[in-house]
Amino acid sequence: YASWQTAYKAHVSKMLSFLGEENTDDKAEAIYNLEKSIAKISMDRVTQRNPDTTYNKMSYDELKALNTSIDWDGYFKNAGNITFDSIVVSQPYFYKEIENIMSSNSMDTWKDYLKWNLISSSANYLTDEISAENFNFYSGTLRGAKEQKPRWKRAIQSTDRSIGDILGQEYVKVAFSQEAKDQVYEMVDMLQEAYAERIKGLEWMSEET
Repeated sequence: YASWQTAYKAHVSKMLSFLGEENTDDKAEAIYNLEKSIAKISMDRVTQRNPDTTYNKMSYDELKALNTSIDWDGYFKNAGNITFDSIVVSQPYFYKEIENIMSSNSMDTWKDYLKWNLISSSANYLTDEISAENFNFYSGTLRGAKEQKPRWKRAIQSTDRSIGDILGQEYVKVAFSQEAKDQVYEMVDMLQEAYAERIKGLEWMSEET
């Protein structure tokens, strides 16, 4: 994995450079170390599959005691004035230990980390150059893909994922008339009748079944 780690740092550095950042190699190294420390306090995938380890019911005061650096009141207020008597915290150890990580990393490192996450998560919607760099690392370096799909195909996939049902409804209004619906309903009725006749003729199935 050493080669992947080196490639990842280079990728982060290059992505930050698209934002006009300076000293991107140093920033990429700091982001990598921050993410590594976060990974160490996170449950692995096997542990996360265990409902006993992820079901930790707590009161609001118990939650706030896990990490006093987080403005929990402000968070839930901005999330829609959410109030509750108890809450299930999937990874209590994470919230407890992240407090040390929050205080041991500079504000500049956290800002760079958030910038990196922003451009990384938005890469496919930005310039061809940014999108290609994102593809080259995640699909090329990590998965061995050779060629990125053209933008028009990616745009269709994105549209289908985000508003596929709504778009489908509009398509049905244009391309699927009431006459076509009636034909399908008739076909389904005929299939049901045919299945019923076949089931009634099965020798191995009892009348009760």
